[in-house]
Amino acid sequence: MYTSVTATKLAVIEPSLNDAVSTTRPYISNAAAAGTNNKGWTLTVTSPKTSNTFTITRDEATSDLTFTCGPAPGGKAGCPSSQVWAEG
Repeated sequence: MYTSVTATKLAVIEPSLNDAVSTTRPYISNAAAAGTNNKGWTLTVTSPKTSNTFTITRDEATSDLTFTCGPAPGGKAGCPSSQVWAEG
């Protein structure tokens, strides 16, 4: 289960992850357990230059990953107009 996941804890495990809010570098803006049994998770990174968010979500029932982003009307700043930035 992922009940104790936080951006700060992830940064301790992997120092290249930036959990501090920044005006110049992307940073982890959310890391949390998801689903009824907390067997899924969500990780969001925010780009301070564009305010776009890039999110990876793990479905607790299927373990499928989804890769979404926004808000980027018209597909700008690395977020396509479909608001799906990768296939999992």
